[in-house]
Parts: sequence; C-alpha cells; structure tokens
Amino acid sequence: MTTNQPGGIPLGVLELLKRSDKQPADDVRDLITLAQGVERAGYRRIWLAEHHVDDAAVTTPEVLLAGMLMATSTIRAGLGGVILPYRSPYRVAELARSLAALSPGRVDVGVCRGPGLVDPAIAGELVQGNEWEIAPEAFEPKTRRALRFLRGEGTPPVWPNGDVDYSTWVLGSSDGTAKLAGEGGAGFAASLFIARNEEPVARSIGAYRAALGASAGRAVVAVSVVGAATADAAERREEKLRREGFLPSNVVGDFDDCRRKLASIAARCGADELLIVSFSRNPAERAGLYANLMTSR
Repeated sequence: MTTNQPGGIPLGVLELLKRSDKQPADDVRDLITLAQGVERAGYRRIWLAEHHVDDAAVTTPEVLLAGMLMATSTIRAGLGGVILPYRSPYRVAELARSLAALSPGRVDVGVCRGPGLVDPAIAGELVQGNEWEIAPEAFEPKTRRALRFLRGEGTPPVWPNGDVDYSTWVLGSSDGTAKLAGEGGAGFAASLFIARNEEPVARSIGAYRAALGASAGRAVVAVSVVGAATADAAERREEKLRREGFLPSNVVGDFDDCRRKLASIAARCGADELLIVSFSRNPAERAGLYANLMTSR
C-alpha cells in the first residue's frame, strides 16, 4: 500500500477526543497509539480539540499532547483549539512555548471561540464567575492579545525567552475571525464540519488571504468523514452516528470516493490542507478511517 493524499492536498487529523466505553486510562493510551498510527500513515499533523463535556475522554488536551509528542518523532501535533474564552492569553502563550521547548518545530497552537460545552455552570467555573471572559465582545481583544504573546511580543515576556519554534493558528468559520488570523500573521482553520456549507468557508478563507496581504498564509479546512470499504457500510455507519445525535458528515462513502470528494472540497474552498474529523467514539474505527484514507491498493 502507498500513501495517497487526495488531489495532492496534504491531510491532517482533528481529534475530537470522544470517550469510548473503556476506562479513562485506556482511552488515553489508545489516543497516543492512534497518534503513532496517524504519523505512520503519513499525515502532516494531528490536532486535539478542547471540550468540557461528559463524553470527552480528555478535557486538558495540552497534557495529552505532551504525551503524544514524546511518543512520536515527525508529525506536527497541536492544540486545535484552545478555547480562548476560558483561558488567559498569557497562559496560552506559556503553553505554546513550553510544549515547543519539549519538541521544537513540531507544535501547533490554535485558539478558538468554542464553546466546547453545553453546561453554563461549567463555563462559569472555568472563568470563576467573570462573565466578561465568555461574552461575545471579549473574543476579539483576547485573540489579538493572545496572538501578540504567541509572536513573542507584549509585556511581560513569556517564558521560555528566546527563539522557540511553533506554529500559531486561529480556528473559526466567520469572516471576522478569518480577518483576525490574517492580521495577526497566524494560520487559519475553518470548520466545515460545523458550518456545513462550503460557501461561507470559502468566503472566510478569502477574507483571511485578503487580510494577509502579500503573505502566503496557511488555510486548512476541517471536514467530517465517514468511510468504509463499501458505500453501503459507510452509509450504515453514518446512520448510526445520526441516531446518536451527531451532525451529518460532510463526506460519506467508500474510501476511494471519500478521497475524490475531499479533493473537490479542498479545491472549492481554496484550502491548502484538510483536517479529517471522525465523530466515532470507537478509537479503533477512527484509526482505521485515518489509515485507509491515506492508502491505495
């Protein structure tokens, strides 16, 4: 078998870190094994989402990320993304620089609006009752501040001082968020698996590139995929996920058909790269999807 990136578009993985029916320690071990498999398959990067919900295997992805970096050697690994309403911009930069010191040149750190939860009581605890932190108008100034610290600017300086090699991203789907990413010199990741419609995603990538000016930039699109050996098997898996309450997947089909559809999505959205998202709670099923999307027989 050989690697087969759809249409020459590099692929990454966005892991939603869904809890399985195993014990928490088993989930963590499975996730690290999954990252090793994603690396062997030839993916460019693996990102970990932050969620504070009852079906999350891990609610502190930065801890899991450190383990993944130690267990892999070439793949880029990142926080995709840190929910900024619940975090200090300075603390986000500390996380980025500390992780990059652990594994220089392989760390991505992305910030996003969230929400990453459904319980307002948990949101209140995360911000210790400071409602401004989670107000809509707080996101833009917090993002600008976070990007300054992540660029190594601002006062006080962020430890460790000096040159630390990592990549900074902003995640979202709106034109405004895309503009923030471009103006801050960060990469931009759009969530088709949430937005559902390619048109606003393509428009936001256009806004991102316009805000960058002469810079090339980096635009990725996260796409939900259900793949199987046959189209019928994929449809059955998709129906099961829908019964469990998940959003419809962007791409459903046999693996060859999935690769064709992914290439088309990348072209229509103007993406430089795609991130594969699986809603499955079964880590072995997710690992199989990731492996098969990158192989041809």
